[in-house]
Amino acid sequence: MLNLAKAEDYSQIRLVIKSLGIIVASYYLTMLSKKEQKKFEMSVLEFVIGEVKLDNFTQKLL
Repeated sequence: MLNLAKAEDYSQIRLVIKSLGIIVASYYLTMLSKKEQKKFEMSVLEFVIGEVKLDNFTQKLL
């Protein structure tokens, strides 16, 4: 979806996600470099504990 929306053209992106979306986003975002991660913020509505991978994600969770 981020490729379809041409995310690389934006300087700041806020993802509003829940449930399965946070799991997918967490794996995608931790694959990015720290520099690329800086343009992302996540507003998390709900998630499954233990399924989210955010060890290397340095940005703010809302």
